[in-house]
Amino acid sequence: MTVLSGAGLAEEDWLSSAILLDGYARTTAALARDLDESPATPVQSAEVTGFLHPLLSERDFPVLAAMPAARQYADSSPEPDISYGLDRILDGLEARIAGGTGAQ
Repeated sequence: MTVLSGAGLAEEDWLSSAILLDGYARTTAALARDLDESPATPVQSAEVTGFLHPLLSERDFPVLAAMPAARQYADSSPEPDISYGLDRILDGLEARIAGGTGAQ
């Protein structure tokens, strides 16, 4: 909070930013915990692709249908997704601070 409060944002903005970061961290941790503790057997990508591809194709979602078919989003660590989300949040905060919107 020290960093956010000294970033040149209005108090309301830096508090909202802290809540945003806290919410992202808590939600990400809860999802990871739930996945780790789940008794369910993980579904294999091939099974998911076989199920989703026809549904997405027939409902006119060609971009989404192509992703699993091309194996662009196969089973992998969630870390790249977590980093991507955090990077977008931090990019937004950086832009907000640089733009001076809401600065004291």
